Amino acid sequence: QDLNNRLDKSRISHEVLEDANTFEYGFNANYLKKVVGHWRTKFDWHKQEAHLNSWPQFTTEIEGLKIHYYHAKPEANKYRKVVPLLLVHGWPGNVFEFYKFLPLLIDPVQYKVSSFDDIAFEVIAPSIPGYGFSDAPKKTGFSQLAAARVFKKLMERVGHNKFYAQGGDWGSFVTSQLARMYPESLYGLHINMGPPAAPSTPTGLFYSIVGSIIPQ
Repeated sequence: QDLNNRLDKSRISHEVLEDANTFEYGFNANYLKKVVGHWRTKFDWHKQEAHLNSWPQFTTEIEGLKIHYYHAKPEANKYRKVVPLLLVHGWPGNVFEFYKFLPLLIDPVQYKVSSFDDIAFEVIAPSIPGYGFSDAPKKTGFSQLAAARVFKKLMERVGHNKFYAQGGDWGSFVTSQLARMYPESLYGLHINMGPPAAPSTPTGLFYSIVGSIIPQ
């Protein structure tokens, strides 16, 4: 209702220039009207809310921060072995990145994604502090190292002193630091983003600098 009220009061301050039907002179006014109409009349908020809530999610406080996470498990007694997996998202994403393949991890037999029909994953997918539904840090200095420490505590809190970890984009930096600081806590690490060059090269130096912080 609040969004509808705001859109009711919004004004599109210009019309499309003659013979300019794309975006070379800024956001196309005609297309902007379609976007506004979509949010007002076509977007199904309740459907999306139900979709977001289709996996079990929780919050807990760690080091003074509210940490949001998804915690999804296979059906009881369906698999001989269930292994814990920490999934960490990237920037500018969030845990919604994982929605489409969570079912494949939790029930690989149903989706025929593995030749091992007796192993499945218990997935813990937290929101990095400052992203999604986790609190943003309230003090300066919160880094990928701090995020790694917080997520280790989260995994211990949900009952896993040792686990697998996977990260992409910023998540790859967080999980890599977790592996470096707490190697005894990991069975294994998988990342789908890594520095493409040595630190002595310009590209490698960039990734070394980027890898030293997490934007808040």
